[in-house]
Amino acid sequence: MNERFGFRGTVLAVAALIIAGCASGRSVDDRTASRAPTSAELSGLGRAELVGLLGPADFNRVDGPAEIMQYRGGGCTLDVFLFKQSAGGETRVTHVEARDDSMQTVPGDTCLQSVVGGPRPSAS
Repeated sequence: MNERFGFRGTVLAVAALIIAGCASGRSVDDRTASRAPTSAELSGLGRAELVGLLGPADFNRVDGPAEIMQYRGGGCTLDVFLFKQSAGGETRVTHVEARDDSMQTVPGDTCLQSVVGGPRPSAS
């Protein structure tokens, strides 16, 4: 009987840990937990998922079925393009472009690293 209680206690402890992990809002397989995501990992994300990952955009523009969310930081600008996949559907990331302060194209992953890790400009 004592062994059985020990087993139940272990099962309850494991269940509590699993529930606590779910309550934290982060998935167990969160590939971007300790690093900036890649631009390829942004592809297909919905608007809410993108904001959850990168925070609110520094600039946002909606034009018909398209939305552009712009993030700035670390000397670069990251433009994330979202499009509605169907009438009335949610917008999803379909394209990412990056440029430096002199308007030269830079690798999206490099800019994304700067935007996530660097200071963001304050809204003016």
